[in-house]
Amino acid sequence: MPLSRGFFTLNMANHRLSIEQKFRLEASFREIDACSDIEVLRELTKQIITAQENEKAFVREAVQHIRYEMEAEVARRNRTGRYQ
Repeated sequence: MPLSRGFFTLNMANHRLSIEQKFRLEASFREIDACSDIEVLRELTKQIITAQENEKAFVREAVQHIRYEMEAEVARRNRTGRYQ
């Protein structure tokens, strides 16, 4: 369920997480909730955003690589006349 805070909407849905991931997530949430040091929370937020952007970049590059391989396979099959 999205949680709206000013300009930001936080989507708190945990799609297809393993049990282990859910436990680690809950432990992290508890640690964040217990923290009252704004500087620690700021640094943690920066680390999370950086990790998320790195993950997006990795996925984008993986998809590009897969697309390249699929296109190369189609081209190879077109040259050899094999479509199976």
